[in-house]
Amino acid sequence: MSQLFLGHYLLKQGLVTQNQLDQAIALQMEANRRLGDLAEEAGLLTPEQVRSILAAQREADLSFGELAVAGGGVTRGDMDDLLFRQHVHQVHLGEALLTQGTLSSEQFCLVLEEYSRQEEARHKELDAVLGPRGEGRAVRRLVEALERAFPRFVGCPLKAIGGLAQDELAGMGYSYASEVPLKGGGVLRYTLHLGERMLAVVAEAPGASRVVCGGPDGAVRSQLAMICAHAGLALSGVALGAGRTDGPQRAVLVRLGCPEAEMGLCASQEGG
Repeated sequence: MSQLFLGHYLLKQGLVTQNQLDQAIALQMEANRRLGDLAEEAGLLTPEQVRSILAAQREADLSFGELAVAGGGVTRGDMDDLLFRQHVHQVHLGEALLTQGTLSSEQFCLVLEEYSRQEEARHKELDAVLGPRGEGRAVRRLVEALERAFPRFVGCPLKAIGGLAQDELAGMGYSYASEVPLKGGGVLRYTLHLGERMLAVVAEAPGASRVVCGGPDGAVRSQLAMICAHAGLALSGVALGAGRTDGPQRAVLVRLGCPEAEMGLCASQEGG
């Protein structure tokens, strides 16, 4: 499962060491400037305004740029300039590994080709579970929203892997249920199922360490509540679309994973 992420794929294949990977990630972080830092450097935002926008991101499913422009501190033209600067200087993991001489160009091209085939297979399996892209299905939008929210609140990436069997879901002992009202009166009900390893990942998130009431369980529930609330913002305006039914539809079971662990999602939607 760790092979879902390029760095861990390279580790699994024995092409890089953990130290080499850590050095490449550090190089990425140094080279890849955040929009807030660029806006401060250009004199468009103060440090206080940047912190305010970052705090607002925890309450809205919007990018830093969208919030900065909406707040009136930055014009759309200014933000386009900042995004261009950010893109031009952005360093990807593969580029960092090439720069520090860990991989040759030939090695990286071969690895990237195999990794791309793996990603293509993953997307095909997801389409089989969620339906083709472009249909606007609420469950797909939920999965995409969870993939965006998880790094923001837990601090590590999350990817949808594919389908999940009911007995596998039952083996994940911790569950957290939520629901989102949909445009047109429908509702999407879903439950996140976590095993012991994913529980530890969520409990050790930076935000969880600030939760003092309720112990480890309270910290996990607090983090999951924020993730689900954030995902709900992206779902609240989604219509059920064609083929809707008045009763509950078949539950969709999805496996989601981060580099260290995985969790399950069981979701179903009902018409208004």
